[in-house]
Amino acid sequence: MDLFRQILKEVVEGSKEYLISTINSQYDNLITKGQRHSNFVFLMPNEIEKYDPYVPHCAPNKCETNTFKFIKFEYEVHDKDYYYPVGGYGFANNSLTPLAHWWVYDKKHNKHLEITPMLGNGFKCYAGGINYDINDKIYKADRYSDVDFFRWGTPESLYFK
Repeated sequence: MDLFRQILKEVVEGSKEYLISTINSQYDNLITKGQRHSNFVFLMPNEIEKYDPYVPHCAPNKCETNTFKFIKFEYEVHDKDYYYPVGGYGFANNSLTPLAHWWVYDKKHNKHLEITPMLGNGFKCYAGGINYDINDKIYKADRYSDVDFFRWGTPESLYFK
């Protein structure tokens, strides 16, 4: 394959439209189902900020716990009440396999924060729903397990039906 075709292929296969189409065809219109919700987001890696300052509070493979700790800490220590949990999927780089994942939405600055330490480059893309309705429970909770992040089941049963 010549260089031009290789570059063109990488651009097309890395586009948001291509990824949405591929995920929909491989996983029973997963993104189309999510798009029905007003708080649904589909993000490329450049649309989610890698957030390092809280690495001591956050651990790999603990995204739900990390989200809880981050939101609670920011509220209690810095009086910031504009962070919201986002539940959904991170899609694996090569296979686009959906992996349940949680991250944080900063409503004040309209940006998404990846607070869970990742090995490698993280995910190829993200899809999920911003949970505007459980922050009061996070603020009042003593433990992570006091908050039912999956109150209606998995992110799939909540946002991707």
